Amino acid sequence: MANTISPFGAQDLMHFGGSQRTEELQTYWIPSSAAAPVFNGDLVATLFGSSILSGGFAKYVGQGSTLTYSASRAALGVFRGCEFWSPLAQRMLYAQWYPGTAVTGSTVDVKCFVVTDSAQRFVVQATSFAIILSSNIGNTAPLATIPSASGNSSAAGNQASGLSGMMLGSSALTTISTQANANAFRIVDFWSNYAPGNWGQIPTLGGSGGFVNGTDNTNSGQWIIVEPINWENSFR
Repeated sequence: MANTISPFGAQDLMHFGGSQRTEELQTYWIPSSAAAPVFNGDLVATLFGSSILSGGFAKYVGQGSTLTYSASRAALGVFRGCEFWSPLAQRMLYAQWYPGTAVTGSTVDVKCFVVTDSAQRFVVQATSFAIILSSNIGNTAPLATIPSASGNSSAAGNQASGLSGMMLGSSALTTISTQANANAFRIVDFWSNYAPGNWGQIPTLGGSGGFVNGTDNTNSGQWIIVEPINWENSFR
């Protein structure tokens, strides 16, 4: 059964190594003036040149799924939700995605939580442009986003679920030859080796209740296991 394109960004799979899993969930800030949403599973990157106005001793970050990474602009990590002041509710609210100033109405900087651990492994869906082969394990991949026909989605993510629209660019894989490679993820395995009896069967994520979406490696749109590479805090 062919895979259904239903992206969800980068979702946690496991911590690679013998240490206790902490995921290095760190606190950063989104400027109160940031109009663009940031979705759960998006890559974020440091907004260089932005000074901290919130009083927090941490960096400002922005949605990084469409950024071009280089030695001077590395991915920081994966977005995992935020807290912001709601003038309407008159209290702090938690959300798994940042809906943007048009929704929050907040004039206070937004506290957000980011997985920055370079030993964390993630599941990401690949685009429909090419089939990823076993010979591609070890390659790196650029990011891509896709628009959705649904009225509650955008090219960056789904505003109903809050999930990212980020995918692996399956047609532009790169062999690691030098550290000049700027892609943020390296392919390490296929989801089909982990899938039976898991949340991949959920229909809202593209499963049928029996077939596990992303496990058909004869067709594009596979779910791929990746690890960070060239992140700001990465040792790889």
